[in-house]
Amino acid sequence: MKKKVTTYKGFKIRDDIDDITGKPVFKVYTKEEWAHSAEVRCYEWEACSMKEAADFVDLYEQGVTVTMDSFLDYLEVTGFRLFNEEE
Repeated sequence: MKKKVTTYKGFKIRDDIDDITGKPVFKVYTKEEWAHSAEVRCYEWEACSMKEAADFVDLYEQGVTVTMDSFLDYLEVTGFRLFNEEE
């Protein structure tokens, strides 16, 4: 499967599939991290949607540190659910 890469405000967002769930994920890389070879680069954030990835970039640019707690708050505020409740 060819992975799609999108550029948003200089960050690279790569579409991927989670190895465990099989669900889509969006891995967010800084410009500096993306410059490294694929074998050694690390993503800054793994989002469940392109909107979440873009929101992460917007917060990162504002100097806001995204933590698991703030991520859970984000999910609550946006009403985003990780999985369908029936699954």
